[in-house]
Amino acid sequence: MTFGTTLGLFKKIPRRLRQVAEALFSPAIASSDRLLSKMTERYSTPTELDFYEQYVSQGLEGEELHAAFEAFKILQGSPTALVVGCGAGREAFALEKMGYKVLAVDTSQSMILRAQSIAQRIKSRVTFKHSDVSSLSNVNFDFLFVSPGIINHIPIPVKRIEFLKKLHQLGNQKSVLFCLPNIRELTPRDRLY
Repeated sequence: MTFGTTLGLFKKIPRRLRQVAEALFSPAIASSDRLLSKMTERYSTPTELDFYEQYVSQGLEGEELHAAFEAFKILQGSPTALVVGCGAGREAFALEKMGYKVLAVDTSQSMILRAQSIAQRIKSRVTFKHSDVSSLSNVNFDFLFVSPGIINHIPIPVKRIEFLKKLHQLGNQKSVLFCLPNIRELTPRDRLY
């Protein structure tokens, strides 16, 4: 099957899925590192930073809130949470308000700086770190929250498996992993790279 034939199969699928197909099958994108670099650049633009800062006030949504609440009921004491792809802190701040001790990571230094600014303004104790999960070690979390759409940003299936294995290492026997695909309606500002 050629690249062109493969793309032809995706003509009736929504734009985002076509973009994922292009990323997975395009010879122009030689490495996942290049694609991830483009994605990080995108999330460092003033437009994205402003959008995600405004999004912080919305807190957790439907399934996110339910999962965090149910996990909190199961976990003892003061549970720890890791938020992967924290952006400006929407999920991290909401989990902290529920009683979690939170470490939030993102590959965009600009997003981390924005989240830290918000944290200082609202007197939050969330720890924000410019990192990805592969660089975390010697820590375990009770609740692992993968922000919606993060799995979609990992372009190669092998890298997704590595990501999930690393999350497993960062958990413990009673850990809860929460991971949703990006399920909101896509808008014209959504693009993979």
